[in-house]
This record gives sequence, C-alpha cells and structure tokens, in this order.
Amino acid sequence: PHTMLLHSLTPFALAFVLLLFMVSALMVLLARVAFRKPRQKGTRAFAWFCISISIYALGYGMELISAGEASFLFWNRFQYIGIAGIPGLALLIAIRYTSPYHWLRGKSIALPFVIPFITLVLRYTDHLHGLVYQSYTLDEVMGMQVVNITEGIWYWVQIVYINLSILAAFLLTLRHYFQSKQPYRTQTGIMILGMLAPWAGHLVYAAGGSYAGLDLSPFFFGIFGVFMAIGLFRYGLFDLTPIAREHIFENMRDAAIVLDNQMRLVDFNPKAAALFAWNHNDNVGKAVKSVFRDHPVILDFLNSQK
Repeated sequence: PHTMLLHSLTPFALAFVLLLFMVSALMVLLARVAFRKPRQKGTRAFAWFCISISIYALGYGMELISAGEASFLFWNRFQYIGIAGIPGLALLIAIRYTSPYHWLRGKSIALPFVIPFITLVLRYTDHLHGLVYQSYTLDEVMGMQVVNITEGIWYWVQIVYINLSILAAFLLTLRHYFQSKQPYRTQTGIMILGMLAPWAGHLVYAAGGSYAGLDLSPFFFGIFGVFMAIGLFRYGLFDLTPIAREHIFENMRDAAIVLDNQMRLVDFNPKAAALFAWNHNDNVGKAVKSVFRDHPVILDFLNSQK
C-alpha cells in the first residue's frame, strides 16, 4: 500500500511515528534474544509477546502515514494481528511464571486466544457487519491520518478482555509477590512494574484521554516488554520461578539452606526450619556465625567452604 511522504509530517508527528518504529524494532530485537535462549517455559511466550507489540507499533505507525482509505485499512487490519495476541500472551506469561498451570497444556493453551481470534476475524470482515468498527472517518492531524471510530459491540468486548487479562495477570503476580521470598520478590516486582504501564496507558486511551486522538498503547506495552526483558535477561525470570521453589525447594525431604557470598542466610526450607527451630523473619539476613552459634560443627564446615 502507498504511504504519504514523511516530510509532510509536522516535527511532533514525525517524532511520534519514528518512536513507534523504534518500539517495533526494539521488540523484534528482544524477541530475537528470547528465541535464542534455551527453550524454557515462559521464554517463548515472552518472545511472541514482543512480536505482537512490534506488529502493533509498526502497523499503527504505517496507518498514521498511510495515504487513502485502502492503505489505512491494510495497516489497521495488520496491527490487529498484534493487538489480538497481546492480552492472551500477557496472561500466559503470568500463569507460567506464577501458577502450576497443569490445566494449561495441549489444546487448552489456546483458551486465552479464543476471543482475540474472533476479534481478528471480525475486524477483517468488518465491512459485512460492523461489529468492531461500526463506522469511521479519517482526519488529517499534523500530517498524519488519524481515525475516528464509532465502536461496534465487539470492540468493547475486546477492550474488556484486554483489561481483564492484564488485571488477571497482575493479580496472579501480585499474589506471588506477597507469597514469595527474596530473591523471587525482585523478579516478581519487575513483572508488576511492567504490567502497570500498559494497563494504565490502555485505560487512558479507551477513556478518550490521549493527545489528538493518538493511541499511546504501543509505547506502554513496549515498556512492559522492556521490564520483562530486564527480568528475563538480568534476573533470570524463568530460570527458577516461584512455582519451582514451591514444588522442589519447599518439599525436599532434607533440610536445605541458601547463603549469599557474604555468608548470610538468604533462605531455608521447612525441614531446616523444623530442625533448627528457626523463624523466617527473625533469621533471614543474619550471618551464619549468628544463626549457627549453637552448632560449631556446622559453622566450622561452612567457614571452611569460603
């Protein structure tokens, strides 16, 4: 499809469109890095989440600089491929990080994507029924082609689904934040911060609070992707998830303790708590010479391992 020349845009419009393309490129880069990591539960969902954001940002940027209705329709429908994938993938990431998800495997993994798939089909056939865009007009704003729509009933179904999916992901992650111990709270806190951005941004746009009718959601979802990348690549978000801790570390038959490189007690399982009569809040963070002062043999062994 033909597009209008970039030099017809105002400086603000040009910067806005170029930022959308930068977000798209950054998400592709993050997806590429995630795909190259070892296949772990959660990394593939994150990679496809980034691809969805990239499609959304690219399609919206091209829509804004499109020339004519045919070009607009092509790029608007193209971006819906990304929009359809975002809520289900965000929910899938949260479920795979925080929950046992034994029910979400095989064919059931498609459940979070049923409504988005229907949305995508309806958007591509909207000229027959108007369930997503009942009607629309195109206005030129600062050299960009901005759409004003009269929403159909399924448009609001998709809006509700997006926000409910992100809310469910947020609540799952928030619950695990309060249930988890360090270092898992750092990982979980990163996810929570990331989720706040697209949720807030999307609500602002849906409420009509964006500047000149521009959709800021791709930027907010991009922020979510960046926070997820920090958790994934910097803190090993899916290397040892809280659910793995609950089902392995907590249920070990032997006592187990975790020390940091300064020989301080970081964590211990229930067997260790029972063996040494420890309370978690009173002992985590203390030096081993303090917590094992009544166990000189253990203390000597730990000191020998420095």
